[in-house]
Amino acid sequence: MIRILILLLYIPCFLFPAGHNGESGSLQKKKLQSAGICITASWHYEPVAGKLVGIWPNIRYCTKEALKSYARKYGFSGISIRQDLFPPDSIYQWSLRAGFRPENMMVMVWDENYLERVAQMPAGYYYLDEPVEHNCSGYATNGTHIYPPAELTKRRDYVHSIRPNSKFVVGGYKRCSHLEIAANCADNIMYTSYVNWSSLWLPLCHVNMGFGDDMEAPWSQGSGLQKDSWGDMRSKFGAKFNMSWMHGVNDEYQELFQAANSLGLEGIWLYAYEGMGSDTAATLEKFCQAAAANGWLKIVDDYIPAPMNFYARKSQDGCFIRLQWTDVSDNEKGFIIERKPSSSETFERLAVVEPGCVSFIDSTVEEGNVYSYRMKAFNDYNSSDYSGESIISAPALPHLLFPEDRAKDQPLRLNFNWKPVADAESYSFMISENVSFTEAVILDSLLSKPGKEISGLKDGFRYYWKVSAKDPMGIKSYSEANSFITILPAPGDLKSEGMEGGKIRLTWADRSMNETGFYLERKSSDDSTYFPLANLRENSVTFTDSLTGSATFTYRLRAFNTVAYSEFSNEAMASMPTALKKKQVLPIDYTLFQNHPNPYNPSTKISYMLPSECRVRLLVYNSIGGVIKKLIDRVENAGFHELDFNAADLPSGIYFYSMEASALSGAGNFRATRKMLLLK
Repeated sequence: MIRILILLLYIPCFLFPAGHNGESGSLQKKKLQSAGICITASWHYEPVAGKLVGIWPNIRYCTKEALKSYARKYGFSGISIRQDLFPPDSIYQWSLRAGFRPENMMVMVWDENYLERVAQMPAGYYYLDEPVEHNCSGYATNGTHIYPPAELTKRRDYVHSIRPNSKFVVGGYKRCSHLEIAANCADNIMYTSYVNWSSLWLPLCHVNMGFGDDMEAPWSQGSGLQKDSWGDMRSKFGAKFNMSWMHGVNDEYQELFQAANSLGLEGIWLYAYEGMGSDTAATLEKFCQAAAANGWLKIVDDYIPAPMNFYARKSQDGCFIRLQWTDVSDNEKGFIIERKPSSSETFERLAVVEPGCVSFIDSTVEEGNVYSYRMKAFNDYNSSDYSGESIISAPALPHLLFPEDRAKDQPLRLNFNWKPVADAESYSFMISENVSFTEAVILDSLLSKPGKEISGLKDGFRYYWKVSAKDPMGIKSYSEANSFITILPAPGDLKSEGMEGGKIRLTWADRSMNETGFYLERKSSDDSTYFPLANLRENSVTFTDSLTGSATFTYRLRAFNTVAYSEFSNEAMASMPTALKKKQVLPIDYTLFQNHPNPYNPSTKISYMLPSECRVRLLVYNSIGGVIKKLIDRVENAGFHELDFNAADLPSGIYFYSMEASALSGAGNFRATRKMLLLK
């Protein structure tokens, strides 16, 4: 690649107009050059519609990267795949990944495995070189690559049967009369180009000069130059000769492409199998320049000006660093953003953003650290210089100290505290009933010290709170939002009273404002632990327990809602006159209790009571009604039952559990569903 360096005086970027103006790379470059910027030339070549420019690469230049370069930098749309260049199937796959299309590939079919080549490698052309060549004494000049017309016809017909849209192509020397035989068996014929035939050691009948013998009837007399040979090929084979190999020296490529245009050729293949001289890049450049000058390739300017007006600043809410710049290029594929913390000596890639972007948010900074940023534009062929560096310190965020995140049983009058922020002029305190801070917000934005007392909070309620610190620049840095749950007062003054008919009446004082119900528990004198008795509605203050038989019972209850449980009330005891065995104390009805605890993480208990022997089915559902767990599906005895449900493998969210019970006696069926909340 030719590099042109224009040495001019540097002028800072802030003198240039901002904005993406849609100008071409060349026009942008000229403007920057005229303003005094040092520009390095860079370009690539692209195919031209209706023209096929291919290459037969040397084995040394058939790597993955070289193939990409042929397609993406030099603009070759065709590639020739010869069987002795590594495993041909590998070269074929590399060529596809490099961007070559199968219809522009030429696969060699010299050897006997041509059946496999055609079947496994879709291509536009299948090539057999010098198929009927021999010297003036009738011996083959290419070893085993000499085939009678019947074999050529067989190969052509096989190509058409497997690849009906592909062509069978042969090639050879101009002065070989046997090439006429091969041409009759092929779809296309190519000229096997060398610089000129008089420089090769070949029998006279193959030298492209005015000689011949009795076995070879030369088509014409004349020079050994390729362009003259092309004319002879066109005269002899007409439209079948529509493309050729090309091998030039010095400035011969210009003359050859001019000859190709005059003959109306549609394809030129650079013959590089035997190398491209001492400077491969220079040879490729000469070939491509000549192709571009004669309409076979298009030159595309790769120059990309660096992004301008690049700077970093803290966001208005202080949670991240915002990068902004002016996009002054119209041919970038994107932008590369790099970052360097003060503790490092090197920049590292932070992000790659889409073309046309003019801003980026860095939310991965560490509080208080100092960062340097820079960026550059890039496309498939080139990259711009770096923008200027922008240095900024990450925002210092307030750290919430008390109450701790997810704290429970907090008093209704509460002192909030957070860690001071250096250089903070004031603090803003916010508390809300939802995490988005859109409802019931308490806001105080004129706090000079890190603390705030709040009273009058609701009992048994989940609150969210956060703090922002305002610096001398007026930018606010926000903390993360924490949550806490206030205490739910326990019911009090629980009393029991025996009544006629084996009943016990319970009463209590409801001391909470936000309960959604009460859990009532009971144990007999024979029990060491309490068992759930009833799940009562909010604002309940009485309950009657119906018993059969006699015993001594103790009761207690507590309030609950979706986020909190109260402590248990005092205990109340009631005695019946005659001792009662535990097995005689049976539920009189079906009950599915609310799980406890709720919310839970990750385990909770689910309890239920059965008045008789039942077939029980207990399922857990997700929020859209899909069954995710089957906990029970069996026959169970009458009485109280409790099981553990572990949701360690489930994400946070709302779930439902449903119980179906059918009495084996046929006395009745029961179904109930309750909601539970998993918080991780």
